[in-house]
Amino acid sequence: MRRFLPTSLTLALLALALPQTADAQQERRGKRAGDLVLGFGAVAVLPQSGGRVDTIGGRPAVGDAGAPALDLTWFATPRLAMNVTGAAARLPLAVEGSLLGDLKLGNVQTWSPTLLLQYHPLPDAVLSPYFGAGPSMTFFTVRSGSVTPPASNVRFETTPGFVLNAGVDLELAPNWLLNLDVRRMFIRTTIEVDPGPVRARVTVDPWVIGAALRLRF
Repeated sequence: MRRFLPTSLTLALLALALPQTADAQQERRGKRAGDLVLGFGAVAVLPQSGGRVDTIGGRPAVGDAGAPALDLTWFATPRLAMNVTGAAARLPLAVEGSLLGDLKLGNVQTWSPTLLLQYHPLPDAVLSPYFGAGPSMTFFTVRSGSVTPPASNVRFETTPGFVLNAGVDLELAPNWLLNLDVRRMFIRTTIEVDPGPVRARVTVDPWVIGAALRLRF
C-alpha cells in the first residue's frame, strides 16, 4: 500500500508534462452540464489517529490501509458537480501505552460513503482541477483478527463526518479521464471494549489519496 503514494505522484507529474498539441486541442471535449462520470480506482487510507481511553488510559491507534473505490459524478453545470463515493477499507486498531500495555484490537471493516459538492474552475481544460466539500457517514461492519487479552469483544459506533477534497482530471479521450484525488476526512467515533466495558473516543481523520480511471456518459 505504501507504494501507492509514489505511484500517484508519478502519474501526476506525467499528466502535467503531457504536451497539448493542436490535434489534442481540437479533440478536447471538456466538462458539460448533464455529464455523468463513473470512476473505478484505488485509494490509500492514512489515518491521523488520536483520542483518549477511559479507565486504563493510553492512546487509540488506527493503522493505514488500501482499498478499491467507486465514485459517480453528475455535473449540474460545467463548473458545479455532485460526487458520490463509496470505499471500504480494513483498518487495524490498537491501544498504545495503556495501564495494561499495548493492546491489539484486531481489524475493522469500514465503509464511508461521501456526498461532495465540487467546483471545477477550468471545465474546458485538458488538465482540469476541482475542489469540494461535503458530509460522510462511516459504518464499522465486520471485526476480524486477534485481540490482546484481557480485551475481548469490541464494538464500534457508526458516525457522521465531514470531508474536504481537491483533485484533478486529465482528459485522455472525449469520454475517458484519468483522475487523481486527495481528501481529508474528519471522523470521530466511540469504541467499547469488554471487559468493562472500556470506552475509547477515537479520532481517525484520515488522508485519503486516490487514483481512478473515469468513463463519461
